[in-house]
Amino acid sequence: MRGLGIRDLCLAVAAAGAVGFAAGASASSATQIVTDEAAGIVRVMVRGQEMVRIDDSGMHVRRNLEYGGTITDVGEQAFDASHEEGATGATRGRAP
Repeated sequence: MRGLGIRDLCLAVAAAGAVGFAAGASASSATQIVTDEAAGIVRVMVRGQEMVRIDDSGMHVRRNLEYGGTITDVGEQAFDASHEEGATGATRGRAP
């Protein structure tokens, strides 16, 4: 079993936000996913404080980031190639 990568973390954050909104989360909830379409930013808010920001330069985390696997820098070209139509889970996140 492979460890979770940054991509997996982002997908989990997005899924958690979708579930929260589907469950009727309000602006006063302890956690929120806030999207700023004009600025191209996604923010994860916890108790009114921005904890995670995802923008065109990457993912920025206010505090600790824990993981059980590895973090691999495959570069932008490999990232783009791994997300083209037809890429499989076995090729995602691995250099060509």
